[in-house]
Amino acid sequence: MDPYANLEKLAMPVHIYHGKDDNIVPLTASKKALKTLPNARLTTLEDTGHALTPEQQAQIGFEIADEIFNGMK
Repeated sequence: MDPYANLEKLAMPVHIYHGKDDNIVPLTASKKALKTLPNARLTTLEDTGHALTPEQQAQIGFEIADEIFNGMK
């Protein structure tokens, strides 16, 4: 099964967050998804692995809410 097979069909904006130090899912996976998705952006999180800290979760939650109400920049 190809996880990227239908990504080009997604019309909505997509914001990918990926920890630079993630040792479970490589950053190349998010970069490949970014190239496949028609309306996407990637934020690489420094000093972050696969799991987010509670502070990062809160910050990203605020960013997502802002993008929902004001559009992705």
